[in-house]
Amino acid sequence: MSGPVEATLGVAPTLNFALEQAGVPLVTSFRLRNLGTEPLVGLVLEAALEPDLGDPSVVPLDPVPPGEDLELAAIEITLPPGKLRSVGEAEHAELCWAVRRGTEVLAQGESPVEVLAFNEWPGLRAPPALLASFVLPNHPVVSQLLRAARDRLSEAHGDAAIAGYQARSPRRVVQQLEALIAAIRGLGLSYVGVPASFEAVGQKVRLPDMILADGMGNCLDISLLVAACLEQMGLAPLLVLVKGHAFVALWLVDERFPEGVVGDAARLRTLVQLGQLLAFDSSSLVHSDRPALEACVALGRDYLARDADFVAAVDVRVVRMDRFRPLPLRVTVPSEAAPGASTEAARQLLSAAMAEPEPATEAAPAAPAETVVTRFKRWRDRLLDLSLNNRLLNYRPGARTALPLRVPGLPRFEDLLANDAVMELVPRPEADPRDARDADLAARKVSEEQLDATRLADLERKLVHAPMRPDDLVAHAVALDRAARAEREEGGANTLFCAIGLLRWFETAESPTPRLAPLCLLPVRLDYDRVSRRVRLRRLDEEPMANVTLVEKMRRDYAVDLSGIAVLDADEAGVDVAGLLRRARTAIQRMPRWEVLDEAHLGLFSFTKFLMWRDLDQNAEVLMRSEVVRHLAEGGRHPFEDRVGEPEPRGLDDALPPEALPTVLDCDSTQLSAVSAALAGRSFVLQGPPGTGKSQTITNLIAAALGEQKTVLFVSEKMAALEVVFRRLRDAGLGDYCLELHSRQANKREVALSLGRALDRVDRASDADWSVRSAELGTLRGQLNDYARALHAPRPLGLTFYTASSRLLALASAPDVRVNLPAVAALDRAAWAGMTSALDALATAAATVEPVAAHPFHESRAEAWSAQGEEQARDAIDDAIAMIDEAATKTGQLDRLLALTADPATMPRLRAFLAAGREEATQRAALAQRWKDELFAVPLAPLAQSFRAWARAFFLFALIFLFFPRQRVAPLARDRLPPDAQIAD
Repeated sequence: MSGPVEATLGVAPTLNFALEQAGVPLVTSFRLRNLGTEPLVGLVLEAALEPDLGDPSVVPLDPVPPGEDLELAAIEITLPPGKLRSVGEAEHAELCWAVRRGTEVLAQGESPVEVLAFNEWPGLRAPPALLASFVLPNHPVVSQLLRAARDRLSEAHGDAAIAGYQARSPRRVVQQLEALIAAIRGLGLSYVGVPASFEAVGQKVRLPDMILADGMGNCLDISLLVAACLEQMGLAPLLVLVKGHAFVALWLVDERFPEGVVGDAARLRTLVQLGQLLAFDSSSLVHSDRPALEACVALGRDYLARDADFVAAVDVRVVRMDRFRPLPLRVTVPSEAAPGASTEAARQLLSAAMAEPEPATEAAPAAPAETVVTRFKRWRDRLLDLSLNNRLLNYRPGARTALPLRVPGLPRFEDLLANDAVMELVPRPEADPRDARDADLAARKVSEEQLDATRLADLERKLVHAPMRPDDLVAHAVALDRAARAEREEGGANTLFCAIGLLRWFETAESPTPRLAPLCLLPVRLDYDRVSRRVRLRRLDEEPMANVTLVEKMRRDYAVDLSGIAVLDADEAGVDVAGLLRRARTAIQRMPRWEVLDEAHLGLFSFTKFLMWRDLDQNAEVLMRSEVVRHLAEGGRHPFEDRVGEPEPRGLDDALPPEALPTVLDCDSTQLSAVSAALAGRSFVLQGPPGTGKSQTITNLIAAALGEQKTVLFVSEKMAALEVVFRRLRDAGLGDYCLELHSRQANKREVALSLGRALDRVDRASDADWSVRSAELGTLRGQLNDYARALHAPRPLGLTFYTASSRLLALASAPDVRVNLPAVAALDRAAWAGMTSALDALATAAATVEPVAAHPFHESRAEAWSAQGEEQARDAIDDAIAMIDEAATKTGQLDRLLALTADPATMPRLRAFLAAGREEATQRAALAQRWKDELFAVPLAPLAQSFRAWARAFFLFALIFLFFPRQRVAPLARDRLPPDAQIAD
């Protein structure tokens, strides 16, 4: 690892021809991270297998911005043609790789790889389905075995036909299997064991010619040979793996699993119990005792019963569809007769197999570099689903989302729907438990022609029969309606159609399974009345559609020209159904077993991707003129040229007058800059999380484009996005200028009405009014901008008002400290920086004495430090310590003099005494303000007694007593005074 990158390469540990043929990548992943500060451009990844396993593969890498990752999925490592086919024994190799920029190596590494032999199965280190690649139905030995089986089949049953499932009889399938077993037993092979856990690590496989040459095989070898023979016979085998063993299972009916690899033994056991699947121990065919087929079947059941030992079952016919093809033939010619091939039959069979020529195989030419045109074509073809998963090509009448109808007159049925007739679906009557008739016999008593006559009469009464019981009909109808409604609300397009006419076709001339594809589809809806439990069918106000997907499928794969059904001709009411069916029958008349059926079915069908494909196909040249589309098609190898430049949100008001951006909804500067960029012709991606105003911005963008007399196409995968923007435009008064081209609005009538409303719209603002309002808006915008500029303009202090006020609001909960600063307005950036530095220094110093309130020097008021002051402080502290010691000594002496003890009552009394002393001192200080100290020598008790006596007397006597001599008031006073009063001298 070197340079400013970090790179890792994921490498599969094993490689052989089977893995390469199946498309299992050797390089599973690649990740590169740019650790530098500059973008990385011009990088390539080189990878090669060493020693001498081909030239290095070079993969150009896209530019990697600084700090970002580049991730690639599987990377194909090109090896010389035929190299892996020639590997006879496992080899050790290394995948050496390097990331280069010119001659500079930025990163490199190597990973060990085990190159397996051509005929080596990697085990479960590879996909289990890879085992089907070792099933070789076209091997010459298989052909010779089938000839022997044919002869034995003829001898035993008088019928030599090896016809797979054509007889539709499980018993005939078993007869063919028994004949094959007899042919293989005639080889006189012997059994050899397999290593333990072979299913995990794999093993070398004996191909059919090797089995004959060695005269022996193990359970996997024999199972692969049996499976190859069964596949060539037109039957569908399964390869079953359990711990330490392999055997074969066989479909007795023409069926298959939906997935190619089954991991549940219970599913196989259920099918065995139903008589649809037969599992048998194929390796028992070469044991010395050679048990009968029944014993082999019993062994197979025993293996399937052990869930803990079950590994997987591979349905060979299914995985063939997933490109797990047989290995190319490579027949080994032995130098002399092998000791194991003891019988003359084996020698003759081997000689016959060797005599058949080996098919020539040519190396595939190197794929040319992908051009813009091929990349664009690949985009287009990815939209075209021509697989059997598409219901337009493989409609299944028995599916949950399908509802077959019994309509004897398709043209009349379509005419009624085209005339807006409401059809009621009539279910099949419920079976009466008292009805003792035989169903088959009753069905033969009434011909299908009689039933069709009744159905045709009911059709005129707007009744359409469905071959379902009432409950099943309601369930199917409700399920169809709900699914169609959900898809319509999600994607805006109707998917519920009535298929008029079906093409029954076959994939190959030998294919036993018919496929059904609709020819014409009428958009319909279903209504369910919960009270009467009746289902009604009516046509939607949308145009019928031809199955153009079927037309393209037949043209590509079968050279059948169905273009005659691509255009739906009209008759007096709707579509010319009779002519449509006639043109379809004419197109397929040379195809064996193909047929056009006069049937009607309800189902869910989607045309969205095909219509997109057709648009790309028909308008490729026009689309490629777009700089954006061409840039994407080039794969981003060159930077996209931006001729407009990115707008600056802060300068929009200065650069553009209000009338240049006629928006209809509130928007901020970033949203307005997006509108400005779009009007200027800039290509960009507008993205943001939910709730950030994307639909609001799109609404303003469309309104502004309309103001400049431009046309805008707004496309969305979700119908909800279309509706939100349309609702905003409608609320802004621009709804008449919106043409809806989705869902039910995409019909001729609605389009014409919408165009009419736009043409009739006359309430347009005059140029004068527009200029006045624009000028008003410009004035208001200028005032707001002035306010914003003042708010964010830097002050002499170095801060804006916005920054300072925001900081004050953030400190609202901080303590309020008043600071007197002279000439605050004169503070500048330097003074502010000095104050900030001083505060920072104070904060740093304060951190060493926190908490201040508890610090010993809390009461200190010293403003500066000096050596002399420190010495004085030390002396004062020493004096204080000496005084404390002396006070402690005096306190001890006081304790002894007062004879204080540790009695609990002593200390409270002492505290009370001290408190009384302090109170006495306080009172003395208060009296000293008015009285002299001689007052404390006057006897206070007599005065207090007199005061209490006269305080209760009438106030006039008290005045006389105070102002007249005693001799004049005494006689009078004695009669008036209280009994206990005394007149003092």
